[in-house]
Amino acid sequence: MRAGSLNAGGTSSMGSHSSIMASRISALLIGPELYWVFAYVVAYLLAARNSPPTPAGNAFLERMWWLFPLLAVPFSYLTYLVSNSGRWGLLFRINAAAAVGLTFCLVRLTNAIDYRDSRNSGVFGGFVIGIGVGVMLLAVCDIVTAVRFWMTRSQ
Repeated sequence: MRAGSLNAGGTSSMGSHSSIMASRISALLIGPELYWVFAYVVAYLLAARNSPPTPAGNAFLERMWWLFPLLAVPFSYLTYLVSNSGRWGLLFRINAAAAVGLTFCLVRLTNAIDYRDSRNSGVFGGFVIGIGVGVMLLAVCDIVTAVRFWMTRSQ
């Protein structure tokens, strides 16, 4: 049957095809990738507050090394509420988007720290701490999600 022709019920098949395509496109657009773009904008704005660099601004951004992943990673799992992708496929997308997004966010926050002396050589260590916190949170959230999938599988 050609697109746009009438089916047995006398309705157009074009409408159902376009709604399926719209559903697939929205599942791809409204997902963890969009969330991490938003998180990067937040990180950018937080980092921009430290221009020119000040001791108080540097201290604030240092706290963001652990606080940003602590907040951003678990919230990325909220995309399960809006996306109608497959459960395991969305879990993969959340992990991939979080790995890339968290890296970009922490690089942005770290690059905004400038002590204007030799202390700058140790700033990268905070980035590593932030990635470590993020990876541990991803693992915990993945385990919780997998258990939830397993428990709801039989229902």
